[in-house]
Amino acid sequence: MGTNYYARPIGESESDANERRIHIGKSSWGWCFSLHVHPDLRIFTLQDWEGLFDNHEIVDEYGNVISKAKMLNIITDRKFSQSGKDFRRDFDPKFLAENHAIPGPNGLLRHTYNVLYHGEGTWDCILGDEDSW
Repeated sequence: MGTNYYARPIGESESDANERRIHIGKSSWGWCFSLHVHPDLRIFTLQDWEGLFDNHEIVDEYGNVISKAKMLNIITDRKFSQSGKDFRRDFDPKFLAENHAIPGPNGLLRHTYNVLYHGEGTWDCILGDEDSW
């Protein structure tokens, strides 16, 4: 289960803003945040996104408005713990391979599919279409 997040232009009608929204990425339980890279928009890093957040409204896939601070927290302050499971210790290589994953920080899984690079923290910079995530 996961939630997609979007940046949409401020000062436009809701329908126009939604039409021009940009996919920020996806938050999935137990995984590093999938931060969408947009080479055509020159968005490659979390820092690039932070600059864009200054003149865009952030919304989740349900239309809820998210503050810049909360969005950055969702991306950078992630951890996973369930019944003491540790992905480094408790999941076999077959599980990781089948899920295109490697162990990541704070008990999270890191993506290995369509990854441009792993962020310095709890996010992965992902290429590709949001529908393929």
